[in-house]
Amino acid sequence: MTLMLIFGATALALAAIGVYGVVAYGAALRRGEVATRIALGAGPADVFRLMAVQGQRLALVGIIGGLAIAYAGGRLVAANVYRMRAGDPFVLGTAAGLVALIAVAATTIPALRATRVDPTLVLRGN
Repeated sequence: MTLMLIFGATALALAAIGVYGVVAYGAALRRGEVATRIALGAGPADVFRLMAVQGQRLALVGIIGGLAIAYAGGRLVAANVYRMRAGDPFVLGTAAGLVALIAVAATTIPALRATRVDPTLVLRGN
């Protein structure tokens, strides 16, 4: 059980790093767009919402796919493991909720960083 806990914690850490990396990279690619929006009058809340929704949409797709794969994998393992239920709703729901919380935390940092973009420097090319 300890080994499974270690593997689960490692997978969770890798998921958090992956979501953060993808959202941070997407935010870096969109610096020009964000700078233009800020120059045209978008407020920090608008920019934050724009960037946060992008990352959370990605996380939602990953959670749905992960739940489907976990359920299918659980059905395969349940046939070989004594007294294991294939789709325990508590376990799947808790895992999905935990990944969703980590995804929100991982998208907050790049979204906050995007609100601090200086449009004059970005649009000049500096």
